[in-house]
Amino acid sequence: MFQIDPSPKFWAQAAISVPGQKDPAMIDVQYNHLDADELKVFQTQTIVEKEPIDALMEIINDWKGASEEFNKQSLAKVLKNYPASGRQFYDAYIKELLGVKTKN
Repeated sequence: MFQIDPSPKFWAQAAISVPGQKDPAMIDVQYNHLDADELKVFQTQTIVEKEPIDALMEIINDWKGASEEFNKQSLAKVLKNYPASGRQFYDAYIKELLGVKTKN
């Protein structure tokens, strides 16, 4: 049955580019669900007011498939070591939240 009220959290895979590797590293990420109004506010504030790590900490709750537990320090390390990762975490979130599916 279709649930009118979505689950407050959901899992999606983020593909993180790793220099020197043909394929990206896949990390299962647990994200917070935002409704349309919350997403609009989040996107507006993020562009103007927030550091990337603080914005990601608002939408990411946990991950699986990384060598360290999820916390702000380990996320900061990923963002520092893999400069494209912030955008890649965000893109995975938006694709799942908005139902954008990739073709095989």
